[in-house]
Amino acid sequence: MEDPTYYEKQRGYDKKRKKIMRENFTDEERFDKCVRVMIKNSLEGYEKGSRTHEILGIDYEGFRKHIESQFEEGMHFGNHNHKGWHIEHIIPKSTAKTYEEKIKVNHYTNLRPMWSGENWSKGKKVLEEEVKSFYEKMQ
Repeated sequence: MEDPTYYEKQRGYDKKRKKIMRENFTDEERFDKCVRVMIKNSLEGYEKGSRTHEILGIDYEGFRKHIESQFEEGMHFGNHNHKGWHIEHIIPKSTAKTYEEKIKVNHYTNLRPMWSGENWSKGKKVLEEEVKSFYEKMQ
């Protein structure tokens, strides 16, 4: 039998952690943290093995500038969240089957900002020839 207080404690821990993230970090620092977590999670089944900026192919400052240069009206690092905008993989993460392909889809040139509603409605839609072309180009 599971301890029901475990989930209450966990919920309290999550709220505390989120509050700390809001209060102690700049929007850019929170964004950098989200990028690290996004890449770590996208390598499911594999060890990360490299530093985030090595996987991105660019340092954090350069990546922020790359993303910022593609902002639409109303986008800023302060509204990068589940209700604001997401970092979208142009070629979806789901197309990557090997570790090498998972690294390639996380290259900064395959990432762009997209409003959350658009990103959710796009889902995993992509043309097969785009995927093939992408992986050939990244070799």
